[in-house]
Amino acid sequence: MSGPVWSVCDVVTSHACPTPFRTPDAVIVTEEDAAVLGLNSFSDGYNIVIASRAKDFERQLRERGYNPIGVDLSELLLGGGGVKCCTLELRR
Repeated sequence: MSGPVWSVCDVVTSHACPTPFRTPDAVIVTEEDAAVLGLNSFSDGYNIVIASRAKDFERQLRERGYNPIGVDLSELLLGGGGVKCCTLELRR
């Protein structure tokens, strides 16, 4: 399964994309959520595994009908990694 498809300006920090280029339903994350690599996530299309400290991102995902699952990756964050860094894609 693949996750939701967002354009580069759909899920960004508020200063990264000028307002005219944002889609009307864009997820705008806070600096705090970006700092904990909250956008470094993985999804099956409904469930989205995210950093547990990305609280506003979690709220926005729930409002859009997704099921965010927060995972404590504070130790991994020390090395600069996040949820997606813990995955392994297998293809046949």
